[in-house]
Amino acid sequence: MHPGAPALIVAGDGNVITLTHTAAIYCHLPRAQFWVVPNSGHSTPVEHANEFNRKTDAFFQTRAIPARPH
Repeated sequence: MHPGAPALIVAGDGNVITLTHTAAIYCHLPRAQFWVVPNSGHSTPVEHANEFNRKTDAFFQTRAIPARPH
């Protein structure tokens, strides 16, 4: 993935991958959005399928995601 491409970073607040690690990924992608899903682990797309589908659909329908200021 090109670091300038839009990205949706999804993390469950109970994931085995720490939020610190996931936030570090987000910080290196200037056009990323970061979504932490409460009461979720590593299986967010399954555990919260309806919310996940709505959020990802909205992300893919977004035409322009501006870069965050440094």
